[in-house]
Amino acid sequence: MENPVGEQLRNARTERQYTLEFVAASTGIPLVILSALEAGDYRRIGSRLYAVRYGEQYSAFLGVTGESVKTALAREWEIYAWGNERKFTKSRRLGRTLSDFYKRHSFFAGVLVAIAAVGGYMFYQLLFLVRQPEILLESPSERYLIAREPFTEVRGSLGEGARLFVNNRPVNVENGSFSERLYLARGVNRILVEAVNDRGKILRRESFLVYTP
Repeated sequence: MENPVGEQLRNARTERQYTLEFVAASTGIPLVILSALEAGDYRRIGSRLYAVRYGEQYSAFLGVTGESVKTALAREWEIYAWGNERKFTKSRRLGRTLSDFYKRHSFFAGVLVAIAAVGGYMFYQLLFLVRQPEILLESPSERYLIAREPFTEVRGSLGEGARLFVNNRPVNVENGSFSERLYLARGVNRILVEAVNDRGKILRRESFLVYTP
């Protein structure tokens, strides 16, 4: 046959102005099979028997007869099956190659995994050593403030594993929160908030309140 079977079937159908739905209803061939036959998509058909049997039935309905139809269908199926087998064989070889590589180099792979784990742990420890304490100061909220009352509240939250000092005096922290009242002197008052973690890292927050009664 000069043209593929699917193209001949499609040309014959369009010449008769048949739709695939009409052919499916008239022959009982599933619509998906008809579409696959015309497209040469034997993967959707799934079986050489179905491809040849439905192809012969479809061609007979359209008046495309002859032994060459059956022969061409069988030949196209064999080409499809051969190509599919090559893909499967290639995939299987790749899987076998990867498996062999793992078996041969599993020791080195284990070493690399161990090195990555140790490196990750050391990096984490380094961050742990250099990280400053975490503090969120809610009040005083600005560096320079004017106060009308003779006192102010120093409050906020502190990260785990740190101690807090306000103007060099330790402050009690409960559930990560703190609140300390300070009485102000007339004029400029310096408020120094310091957080110190277990590694001796210090984070300072400094504010100035001007008390003008």
